[in-house]
Amino acid sequence: MSIPYLLQSTTDTAQLESQLQILGYVGGGVYAVVFALLAAMVVGMWKMFVKAGQPGWAAIIPFYNDAVLVDICGLPATYKYYLWLGIALMPLAGGCFGVAPVAAIIVRYFLLRVLLASFGRPNEPLNVVGTLLFPYVTYPSIGFGSDTYLGVQAAAVAAAPKLPWFGQSAAPVAPVVAPASSVPTMSGSAPTENNDKPNHENPVQ
Repeated sequence: MSIPYLLQSTTDTAQLESQLQILGYVGGGVYAVVFALLAAMVVGMWKMFVKAGQPGWAAIIPFYNDAVLVDICGLPATYKYYLWLGIALMPLAGGCFGVAPVAAIIVRYFLLRVLLASFGRPNEPLNVVGTLLFPYVTYPSIGFGSDTYLGVQAAAVAAAPKLPWFGQSAAPVAPVVAPASSVPTMSGSAPTENNDKPNHENPVQ
């Protein structure tokens, strides 16, 4: 084995190590940025939950934080089910279940539309899309800003689409009970006051 070959091999190895080191720095930087954005989103959600009278620690629990968001908005429980299903099927997004994450994103859009209204913010489509794409900006601005939770906004909830779910049925209609004074009686079947009492005044001879 010649000396030039050894020198060439040593140079290639050093260059490869240098490239790997650069990639490590880049990857570490990306992870740091992602972690910082997630932390900002969670902290902002925590403060937002506290403003709405909900436990702040719910922001760090997956699935449960979506349930709390739905409760703050006053939306039906079906919104929770769609969000949970979309998260659970996210690893299978490339297969036949790929429609579930897409449906969850659409459901989250309408959820955020009601959420913004609950804190008195404009909920035009552009604002909702901005919240959907950059929650690590909107959540801290609501949580640490001067926004006040206004409660469930009936108009915004009514404008949200009604989501179908398995086994849903119409609520049973309560039977109408007429008051006792208006219940009709059959003629001759109800005893009169005189028939109920024995006739002691005119006894039979």
